[in-house]
Amino acid sequence: MNVKCLVLLAVACIFFGVASLHIVPLHGGVAKYWETIVEKLKSDGWQVRWTEAMHDGASGWTATAVRGKERHSTHANDITLAFQELEASCNPLPKCPGEPHRVNTDEGC
Repeated sequence: MNVKCLVLLAVACIFFGVASLHIVPLHGGVAKYWETIVEKLKSDGWQVRWTEAMHDGASGWTATAVRGKERHSTHANDITLAFQELEASCNPLPKCPGEPHRVNTDEGC
């Protein structure tokens, strides 16, 4: 399969929301770090999709997570970095350490 076909396939999968296109397959051996992030997001109820696209000889990864009406999407040159950014956007840290249920106040941390 040539590069032009792969790019068209990746664009079609992003447009139609197909989650089964995986350039890097999940395998039965030791999980890679990005695979553990995918499993963690799925266990938290997120639908996770990703694809690789080529442009001018450089590849880039797009990772997307959807849960209900929430949607987060990231793009990076490395698949692990894309999933680290996706994990951070799906699970934001509380504003102040030790105060996860902080109500709007004018005081600082």
